[in-house]
Amino acid sequence: MPLRASLHTLPIAGAVAAVTLTAALAFTIYAVRSSAAISRDVEHTATVKTATAQLRQAVADAETSQRGFLLTGEPELLERLGNARTRTEAAVVTLRSLTRGDARQQALVSDIERDTTARLAELATVLDAYERGGGSSALEALRRTLGQQAMDVLLRDLARMDEEEDQLLLNGRAARAHASVLAIVALVVTGFLFGLLVVLGTAWRRASDAENARLAERARTIEFQDRFIAILGHDLRNPLTSVKMGLSLARRSAPPQNLKTIDRMEASVERMERMIQQLLDLARSRFDASIVVAPAAANLERIVNAVADELRGAHPTRALIVEATGDLDGAWDMDRLQQVVSNLVGNALSHGPLDDPVRVALRGEAEFVILSVHNGGPPIPESVQKVLFDPFRRGAKEMRTARTSGLGLGLYISRELVNAHGGTIDLVSSETQGTTFTVTLPRVARG
Repeated sequence: MPLRASLHTLPIAGAVAAVTLTAALAFTIYAVRSSAAISRDVEHTATVKTATAQLRQAVADAETSQRGFLLTGEPELLERLGNARTRTEAAVVTLRSLTRGDARQQALVSDIERDTTARLAELATVLDAYERGGGSSALEALRRTLGQQAMDVLLRDLARMDEEEDQLLLNGRAARAHASVLAIVALVVTGFLFGLLVVLGTAWRRASDAENARLAERARTIEFQDRFIAILGHDLRNPLTSVKMGLSLARRSAPPQNLKTIDRMEASVERMERMIQQLLDLARSRFDASIVVAPAAANLERIVNAVADELRGAHPTRALIVEATGDLDGAWDMDRLQQVVSNLVGNALSHGPLDDPVRVALRGEAEFVILSVHNGGPPIPESVQKVLFDPFRRGAKEMRTARTSGLGLGLYISRELVNAHGGTIDLVSSETQGTTFTVTLPRVARG
């Protein structure tokens, strides 16, 4: 494109992108506010349920104290009964306050208050009979009261309160579920438009500045993109958490025919979480030149077995063999090494032949511990091996299958994590030997 044409066209395109970006940001603000309202609803439901649980416990404590006093006559139990009555009355007051904005809930609280008052009155009647005529009079009074029947009525009313609160939360979440989806969509669109604006701005400067100014601007653009990845990965977590909570609540009341759809949605959320974590790790490695690890006493065999158990559950038809020899204790960041093992073994399961086992070998030496992951099948081409550990690389197109998906950051992050421990990761892949990734770790990570 001629210089003059580009200088006139790029600002127009930038203005269009800016307008669209403003709309996307407005959607984001709306969705974030709705997510905050959902969080408040969740907190309120938890508070109401805590109050009902405290009321159940207080009434139960009152009954237990009364029975103990009738059996033993110990004054301490009578004091406990008084404390339980006070807690019971306080819990009813709390429920009344928490539900004051809902007439239906207030009616339930009135029923609960009535049942509680009746039960406490029965307890008082039995104690009065005990003081007047001793144990036989108390037993007679106890037989005349409703006893367990009154308690069952109270427990049913408390259960209705919990169910009503859950239903209120579900109704509110159903109204705001769309907002959570909008949050994710809006953030993704915002990110795309930010990137588009950066590209357009860079293109405009490239068209108008000298070569040295173009190179300086490119460096600043790369830094911005890295920071943007970090911000985007961090900010995507909140709406994604709201979606997870909504799915969890929806599962409770969903009809059986909808459970498979919920399963697929939850699997998609988990996949998005893994992608977000990879974006955050990428940003950390680009800003800090390495990922920070927190070494602590660990055993590599236990780390590998924990990951292997998870992957066997995800790949029930695949054979995964773990062999260990020597001392495998050391000081490493266990969570980070689990991430490395999961990436390497997961890749082997995805790329290896379905009828060929994946083998994980662990070997302890004097100063190092060595982990190797092997799978058969076609070798990785040499041209791909040279760039396989670069970010956003996913191997050759002919190597990809329906079983592989992601951002192409797994091996890059694995190498950065191994480097952060002071170790190395190597690859050997050939037609005769298959593919083997070898991780060599010092027994004490540098941290």
